[in-house]
Amino acid sequence: MQRISTYWKCQIAGWAIYLTIAFVFGLLSGGIDSTTLLKAVLQFGIAGIISTHVMRTVLLKMRIVEKSLKIQVLYLFCLTLCFSIFLMALFYFIELTIGFFIKMNMNTYGIFFIRASVTILIWNLIYFTYHHIEKSPGEQIEKIHIENELKVQKLESEKTKQLQQRAIELEVQALRSQMNPHFIFNCLNAINSFILQNEAQIASAYLVKFSDLIRKVLEHSQKKFISLGEELDYMELYIQLEQLRLNYCFTFRIDCDSSVDMDEVMISPLLLQPFVENAIWHGLMPKAGNGLLRIAINRDRDTLVCAIEDNGVGRQKAAEMNKRQKEKTPLGLRITEERIALLCEQETRRKDSLIILDLKNDKGKSNGTKVIVQIPVVNQSTVVVGEAKQNVQVSV
Repeated sequence: MQRISTYWKCQIAGWAIYLTIAFVFGLLSGGIDSTTLLKAVLQFGIAGIISTHVMRTVLLKMRIVEKSLKIQVLYLFCLTLCFSIFLMALFYFIELTIGFFIKMNMNTYGIFFIRASVTILIWNLIYFTYHHIEKSPGEQIEKIHIENELKVQKLESEKTKQLQQRAIELEVQALRSQMNPHFIFNCLNAINSFILQNEAQIASAYLVKFSDLIRKVLEHSQKKFISLGEELDYMELYIQLEQLRLNYCFTFRIDCDSSVDMDEVMISPLLLQPFVENAIWHGLMPKAGNGLLRIAINRDRDTLVCAIEDNGVGRQKAAEMNKRQKEKTPLGLRITEERIALLCEQETRRKDSLIILDLKNDKGKSNGTKVIVQIPVVNQSTVVVGEAKQNVQVSV
């Protein structure tokens, strides 16, 4: 409504100024009385307003102002010629139908046709110039907006590629560090010790579990995701081996909330193992007395919350012991922390994907450590669709 109102204000004001100038020049030139001149000017003004309004409607319908400059110039002259004729025809029609207007002769029509052509040409020039000026800033803003969007998309694409590349690198490193060489050595050493002590059944059971663990590692290393149930089965087997090797110096529990479907929810292979290993080796193994390791799995909307809790010596004492022994942070643990951070940055942008809490007893002394891993929930159906798309891309 605002555009129409502005248009009509300009239309009426423009024609009023033009007709006033024509009337004044007509009086100054002489040869016609003021009453007759006023009637002629009013008759021409009515015909002109109707003609230019019809012409504007044609311009809008055909969207001429959106076309190229060359096309606009061509239309400008064609419309000027056509609507000059239309204006004079309308002027003649008004003269025939309304008797009180001035009767014109043929010579006067020639002069009015020239004036009509000049008037329509001026109107078109003003109209096209106005829209060209109005359109130019808008086009520049739109162009800048499009360029900025392209830059943002390019940056996001580059960042996505970098994240994907980093994810691949971490997966490769993770596969290389999934089985801690010290753990393998300790397992084999434990088997050898059982054999030397003539505990053949224990050695056999240990060897069966160890071979089953190695098989699972090899199977999982070929997959990007495995079910949560498979991950927990692997964790249970790994913990049982550590229990047997450490002469059952600790017990463990694995609790999974009923809201979590262990067969449907998928997880990156061996994502929790480094934290469990760290809890056993640096928290429970140095502890005097019975230790407890607890793994709890819960779901908070679209987030899988995994908690690994131990009642070991705590991080501070473990750090002091490691310092004396000149041990560094395990490679698998550092890689897993980065894998979790990268996964959450790609999916949820959350910053609290990994939380480590120092537990205290009633006396304020260290009572173990709790690690909370929060990762996006990935369903089996999502993984299947993603693998299908990858297969299609490869085949193409």
